[in-house]
Amino acid sequence: MDPNVLAAELADRLRARCARSVLRDCAVEVEAEPVAAAAATPADAPVVTAARAAWLDEFGAQPPPITGWTGSTDGVVLRARGVDTVRLGPQAKPAAGDPRRDALSLGQLTAYARIYRRLLSELPA
Repeated sequence: MDPNVLAAELADRLRARCARSVLRDCAVEVEAEPVAAAAATPADAPVVTAARAAWLDEFGAQPPPITGWTGSTDGVVLRARGVDTVRLGPQAKPAAGDPRRDALSLGQLTAYARIYRRLLSELPA
């Protein structure tokens, strides 16, 4: 998304909220400062093909497409410095007893540990 469009939308929402409160006389300014542009590792990069193969071996199917992902600061920074990355890991769910906490299954963590071990052994350092 265009950072300037997001900044304008946020400013409009804040002005509307402030107008209905004791802050109605406050000025609102929002400035977008993007740190790094979004990027993606090429699908034929060694880390991507190795991760897909490891996933297929571990789970018996191709990995699902990544959708709805809204952040990857580490990936953006690493790719900007020439290090290809993939998003690969267990997906946390809210804990049953306290939805503010993440819950992960031991089986899923163990499966990803095997995938990570394989990638570390197959990819150059």
